[in-house]
Amino acid sequence: MADITVTKKTELTVCIRGPCNYACEYCIGHNRKDPVLLHDLKKLEYWLSGIGGFIVSIFECGSSEPTIHPQIKDLISLLTKYGQLTIPTNNSIDPAKYIPEDCISRVKLLAAFHTQSENHIDDYIARLLWVQQKGGIVSASYIAYPPRIKKVDLYKQKFVDAGIYFSIIPFEGEYEGIVYPEGHTEEHKKIMGLSDGKDSSWYRRLSLDATIRNFENIPCLAGYTKILIDGEGYLRRCLYDHVPIEQPFNEAKPCTVSYCGCGMYLKELNTQTPRYWNQYLRQCNLSIEEIDKTEDQMYAENYIKYWELMSKYHKLRGLNK
Repeated sequence: MADITVTKKTELTVCIRGPCNYACEYCIGHNRKDPVLLHDLKKLEYWLSGIGGFIVSIFECGSSEPTIHPQIKDLISLLTKYGQLTIPTNNSIDPAKYIPEDCISRVKLLAAFHTQSENHIDDYIARLLWVQQKGGIVSASYIAYPPRIKKVDLYKQKFVDAGIYFSIIPFEGEYEGIVYPEGHTEEHKKIMGLSDGKDSSWYRRLSLDATIRNFENIPCLAGYTKILIDGEGYLRRCLYDHVPIEQPFNEAKPCTVSYCGCGMYLKELNTQTPRYWNQYLRQCNLSIEEIDKTEDQMYAENYIKYWELMSKYHKLRGLNK
């Protein structure tokens, strides 16, 4: 691993484009058949060395499956050289086939448990346990597509018994004329563990309340401590801002897009909390920060902060709130 200083921490999104070996009916990428895009590895390393500090990278894959991308081993080797890498995956491929062994301790598998894996759950869990035993971080997630919600408790217990963190992700899209995640009922929220902070992060709960996604003119960390490298190798602020930038900013700057689906990266309200960074710093044996607030407290404080920001920047017009 390259020499790392923790004084500067950056969350880097690296776009991967190619095929997927699954075709989920609730796919957020709508099962697009994107052509394979290959990264210029020398250019990618140029960006990484210029960013400096501790870099937490994550693949953004659209409707692709990153573990079958032809450059997957090279990308893992390069990105883990500068910090930690999170790989979203359907976990259908043996991780020993695509993760270089000397990189496993700096990898986190964010495995989505899809319908295609339900009849092979023991093999699915075994693949995650192999990574965990080698020093990697693993977690499993379950998309709360309305027809699948009734199965949540059954599968959650299997993962809990195996010692694997299991989270429920609200479905985004339309089903039987109802638009989600807004359409999730209180019963759904209870099943998903979103009624309190016991089983879910403050942001996952707030995301159901944060119905306004027009953050234009609000100071945002995108381009500063949150950066994106697209499939063609350009440096950008985020997935929704398509304008390339020459180098990372030295401060938060106002958002320039009228709709944001990247998450919460506003300067005054963001997911880059000590709890977020600590999981990766700990894995790399780097110093961590103290945490003195619960998820419930974070949710309550950030719920108020979110609506204050929406009011301050005049986003409430025409909204009954």
